[in-house]
Formats: sequence, structure tokens, C-alpha cells
Amino acid sequence: MTFLRQLSIQGRLRFVQGLTLSGTDDDIITITPNEGETFFIYKLIFSGAKTFAVTNDNMTRLNYVNTTALTVFLFDSLVGDNIKSIVVNAQSGGGVFGSASLLGWVENTSRIRDVAA
Repeated sequence: MTFLRQLSIQGRLRFVQGLTLSGTDDDIITITPNEGETFFIYKLIFSGAKTFAVTNDNMTRLNYVNTTALTVFLFDSLVGDNIKSIVVNAQSGGGVFGSASLLGWVENTSRIRDVAA
């Protein structure tokens, strides 16, 4: 908790939400880190949609089918280059809206690589 509070104070904590309409298949969250930044995922919350998938640089990391509500602690990261993305996709069933919330943070990539700092 102290770690997350410190990230919030430093302005590096990110909370992103997305929503899909009933009966649609949408990329509801897309995060493309800037060059020189690394984006870390800490937690995902899914609700409502029939299917959820998370891809990181076009590789599937999570895929949930027939899920109504789910909280996932997923530790994953993506080194930014202004091109690669983390994408949360939701397929919504008839009459149901799908939503996702993602909690993560941003680090300076050069700071991560310099183990002496």
C-alpha cells in the first residue's frame, strides 16, 4: 500500500477504465507507453462482458470466457517505443455492458536498467 501511495504522490500511478456497448466486440483499453517509459500492470477488474482478453505487444496474456465479474492481480510490463501496446478487449453479450479497470504505473526505463542507481 505504501508503494502505491508513493506512486500516486509522484504522479506515476495510472488508473484507466473502458466500457463496451451491448453486443459488441471492442478494444476498451489501449495503453501505448512513450519511448523511455515502462508501463507496469498491477491489477485488472472485469465485469459484465462475456469474454475478456489482454494482449501485450500482440501476445495474449489473459483470456477469460463466460466471466461476469473478476479481479485479477497480473504483474506484466511493456517497455515503451510509441508503437507497442497493451490492449484489453471485451466481447459483450446481448443486453450486457462490459467494463474493465486497469491499475498500473509508469517507470523511467533508463532508471530500471541502471542497477547502480
